[in-house]
Amino acid sequence: MRGSCYSTQFPSFEVGSARRWKSNNCLPDLPGRTDSKVTTHLFDRRGDPSSKEGNSRLSLPWLLLGLLLCILVANGQDSRSNAYDVRAFGAKGDGTTLDTAAINRAIDAAAAAGGGTVRFPAGSYLSFSIHLKSNITLYLDQGSAIVAADPMTDHGTYDAAEPNQWDQYQDFGHSHFHNSLIWGEGLANVSIVGPGMIWGKGLVRVNAPPEGAGNKSISLKLSRNVLIREI
Repeated sequence: MRGSCYSTQFPSFEVGSARRWKSNNCLPDLPGRTDSKVTTHLFDRRGDPSSKEGNSRLSLPWLLLGLLLCILVANGQDSRSNAYDVRAFGAKGDGTTLDTAAINRAIDAAAAAGGGTVRFPAGSYLSFSIHLKSNITLYLDQGSAIVAADPMTDHGTYDAAEPNQWDQYQDFGHSHFHNSLIWGEGLANVSIVGPGMIWGKGLVRVNAPPEGAGNKSISLKLSRNVLIREI
């Protein structure tokens, strides 16, 4: 079989030196064509998988990446989406353990990093007052639920209702906001999204709730750029 030959030259770079590699290659003629084009992978010896030198130099970046991923997981951060998994902060999601403190720890960690997504994997997260902060997204996975705890049976309380000098002119629920399952005041860029559920199971529905009770699932006051979707 007749063949055609071609010659390629390309540079290969190493620290302190430079050199040129030359490759002479022959290819069989293709029927009906007078030339053959070849795509060549360009790399220097440091990137050559067959080179011991290349393997040793490639290993360091991978080791550093692995170390970074370990640090992120240890801190509860999901490196895939800049998310903070509440289970990594101690949440059980079993429907009986109070997960209030773990959820708020995850929010605090995300806020300290400048913002992020606090993720709730499938499970039932029993909780009293959750303190939402700016630049935070609460994402509820399919099969997840944030369940409002009941002070009578779950041995805890919601945050106390804040003072309001105007509450004598309107009902209690429109005058006080902190005694809620999820609340925030003066926030910006917050979202509550995902296919999960928020269940106000332990909330009361009276105009004058008893001390320690909660009467709203979500309460955001003086906040902007708020998104609540799919819940």
